Amino acid sequence: MSLSNATRAVSDQVLAALIVAPRHVNPAVALWLDLQQQGPLSAEDLMTASAQIEDAIGQGQAERDAVGCALRNLAASQPVPACFVPIGF
Repeated sequence: MSLSNATRAVSDQVLAALIVAPRHVNPAVALWLDLQQQGPLSAEDLMTASAQIEDAIGQGQAERDAVGCALRNLAASQPVPACFVPIGF
């Protein structure tokens, strides 16, 4: 397989994985949206939901950190010239 075919194959695999990936919203954002839809909450409501809120915050921060790590890795990676011109250019 030539370099251009290998590059195209990897590009196609990445694109296919992105297309079939399920839609995802950060858990902290999802909970915030749910709470916003409920309207004004009392202090008692917030205390009742505090464990759920803390859990969503923890999960959200973990996802934020993972995305930040991926972005830093992408920014630090060495560029590789393409063997073909992407559609639209």
